[in-house]
Amino acid sequence: MWKIVWPITFEYISVVANFTKDENRIQFPNSVLSSIRPISPGFTIWNKEELSDGVKRAHILHKPQNRLLTFGIFGRDFSRDSSEPQNNRSVELSNINFILLLCITFLCTTLLM
Repeated sequence: MWKIVWPITFEYISVVANFTKDENRIQFPNSVLSSIRPISPGFTIWNKEELSDGVKRAHILHKPQNRLLTFGIFGRDFSRDSSEPQNNRSVELSNINFILLLCITFLCTTLLM
C-alpha cells in the first residue's frame, strides 16, 4: 500500500503586501492543507496595518506545518466587476492574484525539490 510522505516542514512563512486603500478592495488569507482544509487559526497570524497611503497586510505561519498546499494572500477588487455580462472577454489577473500565483508556484517548486 502507498504511503504519502511530506518531506518538507515549513517552520515559518511571512507574506507581506501593500494594497491601495479603497472600500471596493478586500483581502483574505489563503492557506490550505493537503486535506483541502484550511490551516488552524492558531498556526497563523493575519494582520492589517493602516498606512497613510494604503493598507499593509501580513499572513504569517508561525508554527511548523508539513502538509501545506497553498499559503498566500487573496484579494478582490469589486470595482472591476462588470454591471453587464461581457461575452468573449478574457479576465485579467490582478496584482494580488499574481502574488498568490507566485506564492503557489514557490511552494510547489520547493516541495518538488
